[in-house]
Amino acid sequence: MSPTTLYSFDTEYSADSCEYLAEHGILATGTYQVNKLDPESESPETERLGRIYLHRIDNSPDLACSELSRTETPAVLDMKWSGKESLLATVNASGQLVTFKFQPEDSDLVHLSTHQISEGLALALDWNKSYDKLVISDSKGKVHVLDHCDENAVVNEFCGHGYEAWTCCFSAWDNNKIFSGGDDCRCVVSTAMTRGPEDL
Repeated sequence: MSPTTLYSFDTEYSADSCEYLAEHGILATGTYQVNKLDPESESPETERLGRIYLHRIDNSPDLACSELSRTETPAVLDMKWSGKESLLATVNASGQLVTFKFQPEDSDLVHLSTHQISEGLALALDWNKSYDKLVISDSKGKVHVLDHCDENAVVNEFCGHGYEAWTCCFSAWDNNKIFSGGDDCRCVVSTAMTRGPEDL
C-alpha cells in the first residue's frame, strides 16, 4: 500500500535536512544549492546557497500545514533542535555552526551566534542527551566537540577520518561516547573529552 501524501511544497533548492520541534509543532527544513559563478570555466568557482523553512503543522485529521518563515543562509548540510530552549543548531558549507532560537510570538527564527568550526564544509552535527555539548564532523575528516554552555568553545578536536566525515552522533546513553562515519569506509567510536578514536 502506497502512503498518502498529506502535504508537500517546493523547496526551490535541494532539501537535505528536516527536523521537527514537537513542543511547538514546528518543522524546520534545510536546503542547499551549488551555483557555478563562471559556467564556461573548466574549473569554475562555486557558491553554495541555502535556506531554512519553518512550517507549523497542525496535527488535525486534515494535517493543516502553513509556512511561517524563510531564512537565507549558506548551504545547510545538517541541523538539530535542542531539547531545551527551542534552539536550532545548524552546520553549513562555510564550515560554520550557526544557532537560532524559535520565537513563538513572532513565529520565526532569531539568530543567536555564528562560530567558524572548519576550513572545509561542516557536514553533520548532534546534541548530547544533556543538550550541553555538540559534536560536528567536516569535509576534512575532522570531528569537533563543542561546549554549548561555554559559548560553543571547542573542547576536543581530532582527525577521525581520511576523507569526508559525513555523519556523527552522541551515544543516547553515554555523553562521553561519539560515533562518526565517512568516505574512508570507517565507522569510528571516540570518547568526547579525550583524543583517540577507535575503529569499530
